Amino acid sequence: MLEHADLIVSDEDDAAVAVGEFRGLCDKLFGHAIGTLAQARPTCRRPCSCPAIRPVFLTGSGAGICPLPVANATSVPARQGCAGGRVRGNRLPDSAVVCFQTDRLDRGSDAIRRSALSSSIRPETEAMNQPRIDGLRSIELGVRDLQKSADFYRRVWALEDVSADGDTIHLRGTSRDHHVVTLRERPRASMLAVHFSAPDRAAIDALHAKAKAMGAMIDDAPSALPKSEGGGYGFRVTSPDGHPLCISADVAQHAEAIDDRSRPTKLTHVVLNSAEIEKQTAFFVDVLGFKWSDSTVMMDFVRCCSDHHSVAIARGNGPSLNHMAYEMPNIDGLMRGAGRVRKSGYEILWGVGRHGPGSNVFSYFVEPNGFVTEYTTEVDQVGDNYVGHDGKWWMEQNVFPCRWNMAGVPSPFTRKAMSGELLEEENKRCEEIMAQALGR
Repeated sequence: MLEHADLIVSDEDDAAVAVGEFRGLCDKLFGHAIGTLAQARPTCRRPCSCPAIRPVFLTGSGAGICPLPVANATSVPARQGCAGGRVRGNRLPDSAVVCFQTDRLDRGSDAIRRSALSSSIRPETEAMNQPRIDGLRSIELGVRDLQKSADFYRRVWALEDVSADGDTIHLRGTSRDHHVVTLRERPRASMLAVHFSAPDRAAIDALHAKAKAMGAMIDDAPSALPKSEGGGYGFRVTSPDGHPLCISADVAQHAEAIDDRSRPTKLTHVVLNSAEIEKQTAFFVDVLGFKWSDSTVMMDFVRCCSDHHSVAIARGNGPSLNHMAYEMPNIDGLMRGAGRVRKSGYEILWGVGRHGPGSNVFSYFVEPNGFVTEYTTEVDQVGDNYVGHDGKWWMEQNVFPCRWNMAGVPSPFTRKAMSGELLEEENKRCEEIMAQALGR
C-alpha cells in the first residue's frame, strides 16, 4: 500500500543511500516494504517558469523535477453547510523544496517520462470550463445479512432509515442529503458503487460525453434515477480498477437537517486500494475533473469539493475498499459517537488521532461485514490555489502516523482490515459454512 516517493538529492550516489534509508524507514513505520522504488535523479534547482505543474508519480527510472514556486498566503472560506472543516492556509514554506514534474521538460534527459497525469493540471481559465463532479453523495455496500447490517448502521453508527425496497435499505446522516449509505443483501460482502454529485443535468451530460470520448467504460446514457434513491438524473461509469461510480444531479434532499453532534452528517471520503495507483489517480483527475491535493508514501489524495480529499487511492495488491469515512460536526461529537460505538461492543481499530494530509481527526472501526468505517472531523477546507506536497515532504514534517503522537502506527490487524483481506476471509468463511450446511 505504499507509494513511490520523490527523493531530493544532490547526486546519484546520495540517491542510492537515500533510497535505502527511505525504504528502511517505511518498513519500520508500516511493517512492509515499499516495493521497487524509482531511482532518484539530480534535482533541478533553477527558477521554474513552467506553465503547468503536477506531482511526480514515478513509474520508471527517473523524472524531470523542478521546485514549485511559493504561493501567496491565502485562505478560503469553509464550504457552506460543511461542519467541522478547518480553513487551510496555502503558503509553502520557503525552505521546502518539492519535487514536481512539468510540461516543460529538459530535452537532454533521456530517462524522463511524462507523468500519467499529463493533462491533469491546466490553467485556471481552462479548468473552470471543464465539467466536473462537485461532491461525494453515498456508498453502496453488498452485505450478507441485511437486517444485522442495518441494525449496526441505525443503532450503533446512528444513521436513519430513508427508504427500503426488498433487499435494499437507504440510510441518511444528519445533513439534508437524501442518503449516505445503501445496503443491499448479497451472497458476498463487497463495495457495489460510490455515488457522486454534479451541479446540474448539463454537467451530467458533459461528464458523460467527456468520459465516453476518453474511452471510459460506461453502462448507458444518462437517464432518470429511481425515486426510492432520491430520483434525479445520472449515469454510471467504471474506473480502471473496475469500481462502479455513479454520478447524478437533481437528487431530492430532506426538508431539514438534524441537529445532533453525536451523529454523522455525511459521507466525507472513500479510500480505494489499487495495484495501479497512477492509473486510478489519473482517471479521477483527467476524466472526472477531480483536483490533486497531496501524495504520501502510502496514497494519493484527490478532491471534488472544498474538503481536502473526497477520494484517496492507496497502494495495495489489487482493487478493494480500504475504508469509508463519515463526517462528525466537531471533535466533541466524534468522541461522543466513538463512545457510543465502543459501548455497543465495537472497539476502536485505530485512533483517536489526527492525520497529516487533510489534518482530520480520525477513529476507525470494523463493522459486522468486515468493512473499515471511520468517524472523522475537521478536515482541511481548501481552494483551487491549494499547494500540494509529495511523499518526501510529508515524511519530513514528522506527522506520521499521527500529528498528536497519540494513535501510534496501524496494527497488523488494522492493515489487514484496510487491505480488504479481512473482508475476503469473512466471505470465504461464510461460503464454507453455507457449503457445509448444504452438504457440498
